[in-house]
This record gives sequence, C-alpha cells and structure tokens, in this order.
Amino acid sequence: MKHISGSGYVIELSALIKVVPEAHRKEFQDLIESEEPDFEDFFENPEKFPYPAPEEIFMFGDDDDAEDLEKMVRYAIFAESDLFVKRPTQVMCELIDNNIEPKFHRWTVWG
Repeated sequence: MKHISGSGYVIELSALIKVVPEAHRKEFQDLIESEEPDFEDFFENPEKFPYPAPEEIFMFGDDDDAEDLEKMVRYAIFAESDLFVKRPTQVMCELIDNNIEPKFHRWTVWG
C-alpha cells in the first residue's frame, strides 16, 4: 500500500462492506474476521474494490489511546487527496477570469 501522507480520513473497516461489490462481500467479510488478514491484494483489485485503496489498515490495541476510535476495531486510513478535492470558490474563479491571480503565501499562515 502507499506511504501514509500527512492528513487523511479514517473509516471503520467493516463499514466499507457497503461499497464492496456483492460478488466480493463474503471474501471481504472473511478478511475482516481473520486474525492476520492481508487486505492489500483485495484493495488493489478494482473489481473487488472500485475505489482508491486505503493507505493503511490499523487497529487500536489495549495500550493505545484515542478518544474517538474504539479499541480492537480495524480502521482504514484514506489519503485526504483520494476522498476530498479542494475547488476554488466562485470569487477565486472570477478573479482568475479577470487576470488577477491570488497567490497562497505562507506568511498568511505563519505571520
């Protein structure tokens, strides 16, 4: 699977069965219930999972701490860029149409 990026979305793995094609749901359910599943082949096959593959599958154990994630439940991390596309606003489009190109500058973040 891919390298984990700086930000992303977390989805409970079992919820993804809703978007797995019917013909592959039993295989996916068997992977979820397996003690040491290998999800890579499943997620990399577009016939089985017709969406971008998760960056990583993980599970919080008894020693981990997360306020909003349950322990001993598997989760999938998706890259932010795979699930969310930033689009310019109407104002930005109008500025660009008038040959005015605002530039993102780190001073506005750190200044």
